[in-house]
Amino acid sequence: MHEQKLLALIDQIYGASLDSSQWSSISNLILQAIGGHNVNFVVEDLNPSKLAYVYCSALDQSAIEHYSRDIMNDDPVLEIFDATPTGTAMLSQHFWGQDRLSKIRSYQEFYSRHRMTYFATGQFYKTSDRRAYLSIARAANDTLFTKESKIALQRLLTHLKRSMFINQQLLDYDARVHELEYGFNCIDAGVVMFNHFGKILFSNDAASELLDKRPQSQTTYPIKLPSHKLTLKVHKVIDAILHRSAYSEGCSIPYFEKAERKTLVFLPWSPRYNHQNWVGDNACCILFCLGSSTKAQPVLALHYDLTNKEYNVLRLLMTGKNVQEISEALFVSKATVRFHLKNLMRKTSTCSQHQLVACAFSTARIAHIL
Repeated sequence: MHEQKLLALIDQIYGASLDSSQWSSISNLILQAIGGHNVNFVVEDLNPSKLAYVYCSALDQSAIEHYSRDIMNDDPVLEIFDATPTGTAMLSQHFWGQDRLSKIRSYQEFYSRHRMTYFATGQFYKTSDRRAYLSIARAANDTLFTKESKIALQRLLTHLKRSMFINQQLLDYDARVHELEYGFNCIDAGVVMFNHFGKILFSNDAASELLDKRPQSQTTYPIKLPSHKLTLKVHKVIDAILHRSAYSEGCSIPYFEKAERKTLVFLPWSPRYNHQNWVGDNACCILFCLGSSTKAQPVLALHYDLTNKEYNVLRLLMTGKNVQEISEALFVSKATVRFHLKNLMRKTSTCSQHQLVACAFSTARIAHIL
């Protein structure tokens, strides 16, 4: 592989760390660089074993589901990863000759039918509960992989490992944020979280009326209350919490808005004092705006008895995302997304995704009016 092309490909690999939807295009570029009939990019959950994400350039979804359901749990070819250190490129032709492969059930029933006999492959990421590997496949009548193919793949595996590590760290962070937002949207309280600079880390839907979207000076915070005097008082409390030198208990400020009594509750936050880091190390202050009404959880999840996973799939579907985009956003297989969609349609008594979305918007609108 030409050095400049290799460096350009490495740059794109790191780009995928910030956007997991690019893994498929990266896989195709690696296929073009090394040469082969097919490329497989697989992220596998280990406890229990199941495919979390699969891109296979030559297989359709039904073939992937067949492998996951009937072949994967009894596939000796995968044992090659357990016997080789993570990050090591391998040429399967050194381990599995065609004579030996012909005696293996997984080859007879799956690989040979899809023209996959020889692999340039490597497991580039592994933790206690997840691993990822990439393989370039050639057919039995293709030329064998060369030493140069292995060297090129070895260089790429190193960068795939680092990129996947970054990606997983970002996914873990996003998952914490999504769970946090989901949890805070389950209560009838506005929630705003500030970092130590006074910038908003996130806020939930109920806090929208508190947010001042006008340009702010360096001495104020993007929070606005019904009166200027009350706004200044709130800014003073936030400023005191963010610049405290020791643990403080926080405070509350009652006020009236449109004849409704509300209460602002200010809580300082630090893992050092609170002994919890589930909101991240950057959080310094949480502001709650408590009203007079309550709600147990998002109306759609409550009305249709949805699980968290079903709710997340429905939420993304309502934003216009398709199955592939939902799969990439949640980092699950398309089969898993379709499984949740079937459950959603069953629970909402709808027969298509279009009906499901229309039903969801209608329910949310009626609930809001009520």
